[in-house]
Amino acid sequence: MRTNFTIFLLFFGIAFLDAVRGGHWWRVLFWVAIGVGFFLADRRRGASNTS
Repeated sequence: MRTNFTIFLLFFGIAFLDAVRGGHWWRVLFWVAIGVGFFLADRRRGASNTS
């Protein structure tokens, strides 16, 4: 696992859990959308960068 992804996962996880604990469901949906967007962007970049 790359360092950038690990750092993102750490901060994403903290923000997501904070939103769930607080009952802020719009924030939960926001963080899920951000996470999915970053995951897809990382996969797309990884597929085109085969070096």
